[in-house]
Amino acid sequence: MMKNFFDTEWAKLREMTFTQKRQYIWEYYKLQFFIFIFVVGLVIYALNVWVINPRKSEYLYIAWLGDVVWHSQLQELGEELSVIVGDPEREAVYLLSYAATGNVQMDRHTHARFMGNLQMGSIDIFLTSHQGIQELEYVGYLRNLAGVLDYIIVAPERFVFCEDGEVIAVSLAGSLLIESVEIDASDLYLAMVITSQRHYEISKALEVLLR
Repeated sequence: MMKNFFDTEWAKLREMTFTQKRQYIWEYYKLQFFIFIFVVGLVIYALNVWVINPRKSEYLYIAWLGDVVWHSQLQELGEELSVIVGDPEREAVYLLSYAATGNVQMDRHTHARFMGNLQMGSIDIFLTSHQGIQELEYVGYLRNLAGVLDYIIVAPERFVFCEDGEVIAVSLAGSLLIESVEIDASDLYLAMVITSQRHYEISKALEVLLR
């Protein structure tokens, strides 16, 4: 059946001029042409994402909840923190901002994305102000840092305690790394997300931040 179809089409085309052939092909096969282009584009995209330039897996995912800063500053800080990963070719530290900007529509979208990642357990660390720590602790989003402090020694004066006496945050004031990307660390704290299990990885990030 397909042979008869192609024989018939070929016979039609042989009787047409070049202009007629071009018009005929475009008129009857433009949908197939667009589908072909779409499929080829999809294949190229998939190859680029999954084979040629695959996204590195998350060694740590950090949510920035401090003051609004430039994306480039957080990107640079994330790159600096990526020195702690075991395999730089496959892993990275991701640092993304969820700070409120004052733009209602944008902030609504950012909050929805934040809550989605939080519920999926994707976020490991919060970087936020002292007030932010209090708000996060109030809604039950913070985890006791005891497991992290098993791997690293931190000066007790940096600790923020909850009512039960557990350490729920560490002050990053004076961090040379944070100041190197021109971010004010005087009221900046690190806290662990309640769903995270990456105690050792967080201790390595904390070590670099306080170095």
